[in-house]
Amino acid sequence: MTQTIIRNVKSLSPLTYKEIDAQVINQDGKVFLEKRDEEGQVYRTLMDTDYDFFQRMTRDRVDKQVPPNSIDLYVSSVCNLNCPLCYEDIGGKEELSLPEIENLLRNVKGKVVVLMGREPTCRKDIFEVIKLATKHNRACLLTNGIKLADYGYAVKLKEAGLDVITFSFNGFNDEIYRKTNGKPLLDVKLKALDNVKKLGIKTCLSVTLARGVNDDQIKQLCDYCFDNQSFIYELRIRTAEPIGRHIDGVEPFCMSEMIDLVSKSLQLQKADILKEYDFWEQLVATKLIPVPTVIRRFVRTRLCSFNFHIRRDAGKYSCLGSHVDLEAIKHAKFKQPLMVYYLLKSYGLQYILNNLSIVFKLPYKGAESNSMMVVLRSWPNVYNVDMAEIMKCPSQYYKRGQFLPFCYANIMEGKESLNKEES
Repeated sequence: MTQTIIRNVKSLSPLTYKEIDAQVINQDGKVFLEKRDEEGQVYRTLMDTDYDFFQRMTRDRVDKQVPPNSIDLYVSSVCNLNCPLCYEDIGGKEELSLPEIENLLRNVKGKVVVLMGREPTCRKDIFEVIKLATKHNRACLLTNGIKLADYGYAVKLKEAGLDVITFSFNGFNDEIYRKTNGKPLLDVKLKALDNVKKLGIKTCLSVTLARGVNDDQIKQLCDYCFDNQSFIYELRIRTAEPIGRHIDGVEPFCMSEMIDLVSKSLQLQKADILKEYDFWEQLVATKLIPVPTVIRRFVRTRLCSFNFHIRRDAGKYSCLGSHVDLEAIKHAKFKQPLMVYYLLKSYGLQYILNNLSIVFKLPYKGAESNSMMVVLRSWPNVYNVDMAEIMKCPSQYYKRGQFLPFCYANIMEGKESLNKEES
């Protein structure tokens, strides 16, 4: 067994949730975070199974919190489910009032305002909340989708101005929902999605992946997204973590494991998936093409987040990195036209126009594309969090009078649970 220290970092004590010293360690190609709490207990937790990938995704270091591109608001302390798997399981929190929301958003412009909590659709005045959120920003509703099975209710959401829905959908059999949500929900969720499709509300399908529960659903989920590109624009997959309420004994996926799982499920090459990042790094580095801030954030490496694009041609999947010749770009005398060529070849003009219409709220409604973004999330938890990585989080969660990095805010829910137990 060979072991080397990669770096010294700050982490959190699982005992008190205060910042403590920690070490990131490479042990036979796997990366662990090791630390000792205030009472001397040692914790050694996996960060990633691939040392080279870890180094690649953590090489960008920042010295202060990055500016947010989304603001997450806790708008509902009520839920219509009692899920065994829920990172928002702390009861007794107060949801933001309408005046508080209006005041918070008064000087916020050009952001994505994420309406979240236990279940936002349980809030009676959610339509007024959406109107406030869309005044100068885009509103994204995080929902389990149950109430959207009522077509009239879904119509009211659209009429209020809702831009985007992030819809929780964990697979295609009811046994999955019994384990993750506590009851069979497949039919009601499919009905809700059919209503959203009829209304044309742009939707991100969000999957919480639990090892041994629904990790065999990737191909079917991708097929469903591509079959419904008239309204689904993104597939988001995050691993279940020991945050909030979680299934006992379920081991989280680290990021490289999630990439490996998607690669295997869709018969892709991991190297081709990673190549898309290399392409964007070269594009940004050349400074020949103006790159919007949102794209620069895409390029920034983070261990908790990995985005890439897939294509489906005649039922067969490929990743966009496989359609780019990086060596040709590297040695080209005139890089700019070649990069534009690969942008159009890889993503397709239709995909680019469709996504610009979402970002800038344009009325454009083009044909369906054969490309889609897959977003992977492996949130840090109190055992393996590196506080320097937290500073790269572009999502700010407003809780108790302050804006916190999203992952950090979720981790600190554990401290609230601990305080409740002690009291």
